Amino acid sequence: MKTFPKSGFDWHINSNKIREPKNYSLESYFSESIFHFHKQLESYSPTPLIELSAFSSAFKNTRILLKDESMRMGTGAFKALGASWAINSYLNRYPGKHVFCTATDGNHGRSVAWSARIFNQKAVVFMPAGTVEARIENIKKEGARVNIVDGDYDLTVQTAQKAAIENNYVLIQDTAFENYTEIPQFISAGYITMLKEIEIQLNANKQNMPDFVILQSGVGSWAASMILYLRLKYNRKSPRFIIAEPYESDCILESAKQNKLSKTQKSQQTIMAGLNCGTPSITAWEIIHDLADALVSIPDSYAERAMRVLNNPDKGAAPIESCESGAAGLAAYLAIFEADELKGLKGKLSITNDSSFLIFNTEGITDPVAYRKIVG
Repeated sequence: MKTFPKSGFDWHINSNKIREPKNYSLESYFSESIFHFHKQLESYSPTPLIELSAFSSAFKNTRILLKDESMRMGTGAFKALGASWAINSYLNRYPGKHVFCTATDGNHGRSVAWSARIFNQKAVVFMPAGTVEARIENIKKEGARVNIVDGDYDLTVQTAQKAAIENNYVLIQDTAFENYTEIPQFISAGYITMLKEIEIQLNANKQNMPDFVILQSGVGSWAASMILYLRLKYNRKSPRFIIAEPYESDCILESAKQNKLSKTQKSQQTIMAGLNCGTPSITAWEIIHDLADALVSIPDSYAERAMRVLNNPDKGAAPIESCESGAAGLAAYLAIFEADELKGLKGKLSITNDSSFLIFNTEGITDPVAYRKIVG
């Protein structure tokens, strides 16, 4: 397992005055048909919403809910929702045989490969150098061809984009950039199935939406989708949103500090591989810039701690499997309550021990060797 430099904490309160959702382009992609589409898939079942106070004494809040995506459609990650809806939407417009390609650190590529397979299509997946073998093998098992790029995630995205042009592939990327926004919007819209499930689960238990939602972020596409949907749904009664990133790969936080789309200035050396993205998606950044309440970056040590907490419940519950990126939301929650460096953030947001939270385990185990070393 790789070793990474020690890192710290950082945070930023979003001081933008824009608090009402305006007409973002993503809104036009939200549709009731998305949830219906996913429910028709053979592998579909809603993922659990777990009350963590009944799971472990590590949680002192009266209410903290975790949406566990580690079992989503057999792929082990929430990204199957976005990729499948995007490919379905493309095929509805352009029927026939295609080769879909993407760049990935792991789960997005696996989800594109899986989605291509269930639609009897082909997939080519580009991955950055240093990707662990288990993630590569998971994609190959879905029938995709994997190409390793000698560079970081941003260069891998550029390589996939170039390959799509040269080979007439269809690029299925969740990073939007100039002249490439529609498919990322389909991917982001596909994630609202998760929130539809949460609404049903909360209503079944006669519960309200929690006060705060913590959303881990790479390029920001998933987080932006969650924020926009819930802002539109709840308006002035919306929860407050905290974006969580690795300290060493904090492109969203850096963009917020610079008040413009910016690349991280840190090393990008983090165990949270699924969040290790150098530059935000342009359409996601617009939403996060306007509608998120705060941003926080945390060290890898808290991701490891969160994984161990989920793997070792003390109240007779079944362990929850989560990788470094999947546990990042919980890691940020623990850091907010424990780290002296984040007391200012906690105070600015008026977070107390009575505040309620919604967090997400976005993915299960992606590197079994590293997982065993971390959780013991």
